[in-house]
Amino acid sequence: MKRSNILTAIVAVWYLAGCSSNEAGKEPQPQDTVKAGPAIVKPSGPPARVSGTFKGILPCDNCRETEAILTIKDDKYNYTRLLKGMKTRGNNISNKSGYCVFDGGIVKLLSNDQAKDMFRIISEDSIKPLDTAGKPLKGKTDYFLVRSAKQEKL
Repeated sequence: MKRSNILTAIVAVWYLAGCSSNEAGKEPQPQDTVKAGPAIVKPSGPPARVSGTFKGILPCDNCRETEAILTIKDDKYNYTRLLKGMKTRGNNISNKSGYCVFDGGIVKLLSNDQAKDMFRIISEDSIKPLDTAGKPLKGKTDYFLVRSAKQEKL
């Protein structure tokens, strides 16, 4: 009977010693475990760069309206503007190609290494034309170029 009491006491001590070192059933952790930091959160807001073809209607001083088509691919662009209802010559087409720079959510179309036309990136599917001072174009409505389903070639 004494052996069974001693054996029971040894098992009880061994069990209690194991519980205190294992804190309420948690698995023991190695000392060199690296704790995970906070999850990386993707910033919300417009993307820094866009590519594709964007179309829209822009204001015009000497015509009824301007139909604009801007295609951006990597750091190159093609910008076509159809000036509709010109007072002196009817319709007129303006076409420029070159390199573009992405700067803080703004696309700058370069011509002779100077930014002639600028657009603020609103989303992957929408850009807003800016004047030479970097302010949104003013008019009777807000002006936007929106992504076209048809991809124009450069």
